[in-house]
Amino acid sequence: MKTIKDVDVRDKKVLLREDFNVPLKDHHVSNNSRIKAALPTINYLREQGAKVILISELGKPEGQTITDFRMNPVAEELEKLLKTHIENIDEIFGVDARTAISNMHPGDVILLENLGFHKEEYKNDDWFAHGLANLADIYVDDDFRIANEEHASNIAITNHIPSYAGLLMEKELDQIVNFILNIDHPFVLLMGGKNPESKMPVIERFIEIADYILVAGEVGLTFLKAQGHEIGKANISDTAVEMAKQLMCESKLERNPIILPDDFLVAEEIRPGASHNFVSRENIPKDWHVVDIGPRTFEEFNKLIYEARRVIWNGPVGVIEIADFENGNRSIAQTIASTDASTMVGGIDTVNAIYKYDKASHINVVSTGGISFIDVLQAKDIPAIRVLE
Repeated sequence: MKTIKDVDVRDKKVLLREDFNVPLKDHHVSNNSRIKAALPTINYLREQGAKVILISELGKPEGQTITDFRMNPVAEELEKLLKTHIENIDEIFGVDARTAISNMHPGDVILLENLGFHKEEYKNDDWFAHGLANLADIYVDDDFRIANEEHASNIAITNHIPSYAGLLMEKELDQIVNFILNIDHPFVLLMGGKNPESKMPVIERFIEIADYILVAGEVGLTFLKAQGHEIGKANISDTAVEMAKQLMCESKLERNPIILPDDFLVAEEIRPGASHNFVSRENIPKDWHVVDIGPRTFEEFNKLIYEARRVIWNGPVGVIEIADFENGNRSIAQTIASTDASTMVGGIDTVNAIYKYDKASHINVVSTGGISFIDVLQAKDIPAIRVLE
């Protein structure tokens, strides 16, 4: 994969695609971890004398111009972190953007408007990509989070301009690949969260490698449904259930490493203040929601993680957005942060939990990727990586 270290960027206009899709509160950035992750690439380019033009998506505007998703809060946060002026332009292709770019000096940084305001971005539109390419001399992709998606700003653009990976993109790939190629035992894989169909291939890949595969969230409920258990109001596809049945058959041929939750927290509704209580996996009420793992499961999962030499966690074990339902995630985050094992955490919601509980500095590898992280675990072809090779 070609990286920015392979090219001379001095006095060049560099269009840098970053992941500034950060959470906002009262029009300010409430978690700046993604912006911090981009700083090594931005600082490298500035130190090398490049003129840095930043582009990113914020929120999911799907082609609509939404005032709440303008890039101003990101520009404010960047100014604090970089300790320099960031020119924030409320457009991408207009006169103001082109004038600002033409007036740049080496080391200057400009932030253009939200890519998501243009529907062509999501369609991998070649005309839109050509317009982006015309803004600069070199393109750098540093957004691992959407590397599995085909957008104009990470795929089509590479047809029109010399293109390279940023330092974060390179680091993410190297860290994940090295982690899974150097497995120590006992090795624990914890898979939770939603979209069980996307998680089952990861479980299949590691079923012969992992000593224990802990499943929770909708992934765990899928295995329970495959065993004939009631799973409450969870909506699990028949396809996911069939995949789980096949994996259980494969698991029995190995060492049966798949460990299901023994108990759960269930709630009448998924909202703050809703009635909730703990039940065994045999007694999940049909009309209630499963919102967290229970204390017996905490104890078993935590014991296996503490005894491990290597741990991968992807997907929350409960509803992280509601305080009454987040004890499982807090417990797992604390355990993974305090174990002596080598640890890796990936997936957007899982990483948000790690930062929420202030445990990121205690994790060996924290990936910014969502589905991209899952795809690397499966050794799948990733579009935005392929076009940079």
